[in-house]
Amino acid sequence: MKHFFFAISVLTLTGCSIDMEETHPVVEQVFLQEEASIEGITCVLEGGYPHIKDLSSVQVEININAALDAFANATKENVRDCPAKLLELTEDDAETRDTTNVQYDVKLLNADMFSLTLLTSQMFEGAAHPNNSIEAFTFDLSTGQPITLAEYFADTPGYEEILEQAIVAALQRKDMEIDPELRNPTEKFYLTVSSLVLVDLFDVHALKGFEVSIPIREIELELNSEE
Repeated sequence: MKHFFFAISVLTLTGCSIDMEETHPVVEQVFLQEEASIEGITCVLEGGYPHIKDLSSVQVEININAALDAFANATKENVRDCPAKLLELTEDDAETRDTTNVQYDVKLLNADMFSLTLLTSQMFEGAAHPNNSIEAFTFDLSTGQPITLAEYFADTPGYEEILEQAIVAALQRKDMEIDPELRNPTEKFYLTVSSLVLVDLFDVHALKGFEVSIPIREIELELNSEE
């Protein structure tokens, strides 16, 4: 529960002046570059992902950057495996190129939270559209560990229903109905200064960019009304 109620306290204190020692964490880009080829089939990785530095704890920096490195290494491994997989799907002597691009976006960085998204876009030469996927991380800057939704709302009963209602309402505003079998687990999220945003909710290409933004104060009011 500490993460959720910390977010509420931050909103309450916005605009107040508090005398305290400040840290100034810095986010730097780590460039991604990988290429693998087999028999005229070439797979390329480009883009970048973040590292954080200048935190008050070196160990916290190590923990965060290790988690982000793990994502990068898995992406590199996918590109290394890519030519062999495509070789099975292409005609003999065919030459083709597959390009994977990774971009990151820092959504929140303060003294206590670091929240970001990583968008991976894979474009096969000749395809009409890229294959997109998104990862989201929210790190607790006291430990450097990623926070899950369950941990963010720890010991706060009723949050699952509030999130589900927000998803349904967002679909209704778009006049959409989705087969429940196409729903992904409600797990990936990021934070902004005032909202919790759910992502990667559907296993549907056209909805990979669909997000549901829920004001944190709205969640607080809903939870309080259920007590």
